[in-house]
Amino acid sequence: MKKSARLGIKRKFFLGFVVLGMILFFSSVIALFEFNRMNSALSGIIEDNIKAINLARGLLTMSEDYNSLMLDNLSDTEEFYISGQHGDEFEKTYNDLKTGFTTRGEQTMADSVYYAYAAYMQVAREADAVWPLGYEARKGWYFSRLQPFYKKLRGYIQSLTLTSQNALADNSKAVQDTFYRSLMPSVASVAVGIIIVMLFNVFLNHYLINPILKITTGIQNYRKYGKEYSLEIENTDEISDLNNSVKELIADNQSKKL
Repeated sequence: MKKSARLGIKRKFFLGFVVLGMILFFSSVIALFEFNRMNSALSGIIEDNIKAINLARGLLTMSEDYNSLMLDNLSDTEEFYISGQHGDEFEKTYNDLKTGFTTRGEQTMADSVYYAYAAYMQVAREADAVWPLGYEARKGWYFSRLQPFYKKLRGYIQSLTLTSQNALADNSKAVQDTFYRSLMPSVASVAVGIIIVMLFNVFLNHYLINPILKITTGIQNYRKYGKEYSLEIENTDEISDLNNSVKELIADNQSKKL
């Protein structure tokens, strides 16, 4: 084999470390890309879940405040007027809420909330006609007619909040699973790196350390005991050149002694 075509020790080590570096680099790039891609998508979903939960709680607070206002005014002899501002706020919050849904269950439950709210407000508008009838009439109307619609509305809002919380829990778990999946390329690259290091260790022992030890032992046996130096190195690299040079030196030394 021509000397220019052979693969020397330095080049072998260089190529080995290049392969190891490329494996670690590309596996890290893949891991980072996968994690960033999935994390960005799921982070947006989680933000929508949190937004939906907060807005649903806002709907519940508005409904409770309005219902408490109605209850507090039962003993008021003045006419009670339906606040249009309350309806506007509820509508705005509901419309904002719809943009934060991430599951079909949330959308279905939100529709139930809206219909329950519409029914509640339809009954609440009867207050203008009921208030002039006196306290007992107002009290009876509130507890027997309005309160059941309020309880239904409150129940749907609480169910919507629970649905959004469950969606948040599922998406949070998905983020955690994504994190572990994104680590797999890195774990795999580390495992491959360990295997390559072990192979390098075998390579070093087989092609470098053991031949050098054999050459050293052969030289010592020649110097101390005059044994013939007949070591053969199968490699076609610098170690083989060293062995051949040692053979030539020993042969020259023996010829001079003769």
